[in-house]
Amino acid sequence: MIELDVISYLNSDATLDTLLSVGGSDTKIYPMQMPHGASTPFIIYKTATDGTFEENIKEMTMEFDCIADTYIAAKNIHDRVSILLDYQDAIRNYITSTNYFLYYAKKIGGSAFKDAELDLFHDMVICAFKYQIK
Repeated sequence: MIELDVISYLNSDATLDTLLSVGGSDTKIYPMQMPHGASTPFIIYKTATDGTFEENIKEMTMEFDCIADTYIAAKNIHDRVSILLDYQDAIRNYITSTNYFLYYAKKIGGSAFKDAELDLFHDMVICAFKYQIK
């Protein structure tokens, strides 16, 4: 599954681990929501899969919400995720699978805001992936 390969690729980056203050087995990259008691900083990701006009090509969009106690920490995590995933067609050298062929990954948007209730900063990265199932 491409989503798990993307997350595995992010988990393998030592710089991102440092920015997330990863320790032990907790990678601090969570699907849909943070687990109870998780400490900042962390990333929450969501996926959306859509068809395309091409018959055998699939597209997936992933949102990476980079959350931290300070704006600069959230921004630094955002920037690292962007560097890792905005490779366009070169991404196929970094994320490979026997189940699909990844054509490209591209950053297509994002947004930043402060959650005043929780006093946390969010800086989102939105990436599109185009692939073909083998």
